[in-house]
Amino acid sequence: MSLAAAIRAARRRHGLAEDAPVLLVPAHRGKLAPLPAARRRAFTRHLSEAIAEAFAAPAAEPHNARTAEPHNAPPAEPRKAPPAEPRNTPPAEPRGTHDGIAAPLVPLVRAACACCRGQCCTRGGEHAYLDADTIRRLRRTAPGIGAGAILARYRAALGGETYEGSCVFHGKEGCKLDRALRTDLCNSFHCTPLAAFLRAHDAGPPARSLILAGDDEAIRRSAVHRAEPPVAAPSASRQAGATRTGAPGCPT
Repeated sequence: MSLAAAIRAARRRHGLAEDAPVLLVPAHRGKLAPLPAARRRAFTRHLSEAIAEAFAAPAAEPHNARTAEPHNAPPAEPRKAPPAEPRNTPPAEPRGTHDGIAAPLVPLVRAACACCRGQCCTRGGEHAYLDADTIRRLRRTAPGIGAGAILARYRAALGGETYEGSCVFHGKEGCKLDRALRTDLCNSFHCTPLAAFLRAHDAGPPARSLILAGDDEAIRRSAVHRAEPPVAAPSASRQAGATRTGAPGCPT
């Protein structure tokens, strides 16, 4: 079946109009398997080196996931860099997938990533993109935490299963790491088709969007994102009533 035919069939299956916008993302099709001891040891070695570097010296420059990606990072769509931050004062909190996009678009991003199931994670291997800058950021959010405690926290998150050939933290439900433990890259990365779709709809998501996850052979999964209707601003009379009575919407 051609892509055009697959899109028409998916629109009909989901009861969508023929002009409903389509977001085509990759489809991860990895196999879950027990995490081998060799991969666990390789990750521990990599993380131990990153921790040692982080404890040896403070960060000279803030790590910016949008402009400086770690080695072997997945190809990313160019995006505008945020305003320059003062030297030696990198942000303490990790960047999130909602950075730089309108709040109504966040559920669309989550739906697209859930349909894909983590193709961008496959290059994480035994390093998970973790580096000294990530460890320095963690130390700023948890003052006094020691090197051993950091290592133990990450190792505890590994769990027993992961997708073969993917990041050691790539599990059935997605990333096993809390956002505070992930790199800025992992927290902010958007694949090329998702980034393009977000730019095309930066004012807000379409009412209905068809999300297709596919590979070189076929469309593997589909989903529909239904945007929440915008919340109407309260009228002047309602605002006046709230001022008088102390409770929005109360009769005057």
